[in-house]
Amino acid sequence: MKIIYMHDKMLPELMLTGSCLAENGFTANVSVKIQREEQGLKITLVTEEKAWCDLCHYADASVAPDVIHEDGSLYLAGEWLAALGITADARFDMEIVEKMIVIKVLEQRH
Repeated sequence: MKIIYMHDKMLPELMLTGSCLAENGFTANVSVKIQREEQGLKITLVTEEKAWCDLCHYADASVAPDVIHEDGSLYLAGEWLAALGITADARFDMEIVEKMIVIKVLEQRH
C-alpha cells in the first residue's frame, strides 16, 4: 500500500493507494468508517446498509463516513490529520487486517 501525504496552502491530505487495498475488500465505491484513535486512524469496511445509515446520521468528531474512490484510492483531507500527528515529518506503521486499515504514528521526525 502506498501513502501519499501532501500539505499545500489549503489542507493536509493523505491518499492511500495500491493493489493490497482491493485485495482486502477496499474497492471502488465501498463504504468505510474512519475512526480517530489516540495515535492514528482505524479505517473499517461498512458492508451493512443500516450500519452505513447509522454512521452517516451519528458521525461526530472522532468517527466519520467515507467511500473508496472510483480509482480504488482512499483520499482524506483536513487539519484533523495534523492534529493526530499525521504530517510529512511523521513516521507511520500501517497494516491491513480483517477488513480494517490501521495507521499509527510512531514518531515525529524533526
